[in-house]
This record gives sequence, C-alpha cells and structure tokens, in this order.
Amino acid sequence: MKLKQAAMCLYILLLTLLTSFASAKDNETKQKTDLQEYVGSYPSPLFNGNLKVISRENKLMLDVPNKGIIELLPADSDGFWTFMGKPYMRLKFNENENNEIMSLSIFKAHRKLGTAMRSDKD
Repeated sequence: MKLKQAAMCLYILLLTLLTSFASAKDNETKQKTDLQEYVGSYPSPLFNGNLKVISRENKLMLDVPNKGIIELLPADSDGFWTFMGKPYMRLKFNENENNEIMSLSIFKAHRKLGTAMRSDKD
C-alpha cells in the first residue's frame, strides 16, 4: 500500500513539474516574440530627453539620455520590469483599452517618479 502511495505521489510530482516547465517555456516564447510592442520613444521631462526602449538579443533595454543603456529584467507577475543591477528601479508599461502600449512609468523603491507618453514606434 505504501509503495502505491509513493508511486502516486511521484507521478503527481512529475506531472506538476512537466506542466510547470511547459507553462514557463510558453511564457518565455511569448515574451520573446512580444518585445517589439514595447519598442519606441518616450519623451521624458524627468530625464531631459527621449527614453528609448530597444530590443537586443531577445532582451528589452532602456536607453536613458546621458546615462546609457540599461538592460531590463523580464516583467514580474505584476508587469514591472526591473533595471539590471538596480533592483530598486523598475518600470511599467501602460496600455490602453486595445492593449496598445501608450506610456511607461518609472518607479524607485515603489514610489512613482514619473510617466513618459509614447511618441512613436521605432
């Protein structure tokens, strides 16, 4: 009886792992193919110029005037993209009712610093 229970537990664990792996791969594929929808220029008075969102090697990056290019870590479950090497800095893309990216908001330690409206799609 105990052997049957152990086998059943192992089967459920294996099934759960396989399902999680498939879901993670689907999310990774979706994120890689959808990066272009974020690419564009976002004029920002906060940074005295255009923030440019670019995509390189299946990664999203933010070109900040006079600061350089910052890699963004993939969005978390709440849609926040964290700046590589600066975990207290994050941004969130804001969509309209048609799910089109209209602006981005930048946060520092959960405080919103500002929002930049999208001016075009590069």
